Amino acid sequence: MKMLPGVGVFGTGSSARVLVPLLRAEGFTVEALWGKTEEEAKQLAEEMNIAFYTSRTDDILLHQDVDLVLGRMWFARRQQHRWMPSGW
Repeated sequence: MKMLPGVGVFGTGSSARVLVPLLRAEGFTVEALWGKTEEEAKQLAEEMNIAFYTSRTDDILLHQDVDLVLGRMWFARRQQHRWMPSGW
């Protein structure tokens, strides 16, 4: 059986609320959630039963169980050896 990558989700809005159940329905494990604020991340993580949450981009990108990151309109650019959402 092929193992699917662990997923980190960027965002706490309506897209994340749709994306997380869809990923789980397809067999993915959502390992981590990022929010603009720690409070936003915590609230949705508790609601969606996601164990790890943060407001720090690097915490998601470097999380040992996250192999794939997703988010609504995710555009990334390389800046000082970090991948960051556009507009940062």
